[in-house]
Amino acid sequence: MPQFVYYLSTDLQLEIFLLFLHTLDSILDRLFTNSLNIIICGDFNINYLGESANKLKLNSLLASCNLHSTVDFRTRITSSSSTAIDNIFINKHLNIGFSIRSCSNGLSDHDAQILTLNGIITHKFPARNITRRIINDSTLLDFKLNLSYESWENIFNS
Repeated sequence: MPQFVYYLSTDLQLEIFLLFLHTLDSILDRLFTNSLNIIICGDFNINYLGESANKLKLNSLLASCNLHSTVDFRTRITSSSSTAIDNIFINKHLNIGFSIRSCSNGLSDHDAQILTLNGIITHKFPARNITRRIINDSTLLDFKLNLSYESWENIFNS
């Protein structure tokens, strides 16, 4: 299950936000299938308790892959504001019966979000051993030395 985590700066310029959307679009274009369960989470610095042009653009892009916001509560509370700028986007059609809640962690002015997905089927792939050979002057000399110890009579006599 692909998972992405993002942080977008609060002083984000429009050009950089559009570049972020373009990059995200390219990634999703390569990964997305109707059966792949993608989760995107992070500090987007887009307040989901209100409306904005950036929120509409991000929602539009993610909706094209059936990804939707799950956070509908405050995630950052300060003395002067409370916003929902942290979010988790999932395919709600593949994740029926999910739950999400806030968790104050005491380490930050952002609360954590805990997403619980029910009925997830995970696929275990067999472990693969990958052998790589280091080739340099020393290993080539060692290889030649080992070759010199071999008996080559069977090959030359056949």
